[in-house]
Amino acid sequence: MVNAGLVGITAIITFSIVFILFYWKEQAAKKPDKPTHSMKISEAIRKIQQLGRTGEFKEGMILIYKTLEGIAAQFLGIRRKPSQTPRDFVNQLSSSGKVNAMQALSIVSSFERAFYGDKLVSQEEFQQAVSALEETYQSALRA
Repeated sequence: MVNAGLVGITAIITFSIVFILFYWKEQAAKKPDKPTHSMKISEAIRKIQQLGRTGEFKEGMILIYKTLEGIAAQFLGIRRKPSQTPRDFVNQLSSSGKVNAMQALSIVSSFERAFYGDKLVSQEEFQQAVSALEETYQSALRA
């Protein structure tokens, strides 16, 4: 003799599992693939280049520094602590030996002038920072 309560509980559990699996499959089909970290960095670099073409060098410099932080976190495992200044973070990053110290220091110096200073960022300074960021990115991909 089969216990009716046991059959009911088994049916409820089975129905729940089937429903959850079906729902999960449907939700997974609706979500677009998450971009890889390298895609996000590539998109940031394209945005930086766009800012350079439109002469928005200050905004571009800020994004260059933020992208450097992203590269360090995503590819090198080095994250900026909330209490760290940008320069302290770049010093930590440089001392890790995982990036070219001169390039990283060049980026943070330009960022500091753009973010904290009164002077406009020149196109030449901006282009040097873009080059340093791109080289840092390529180094991080190889690391």
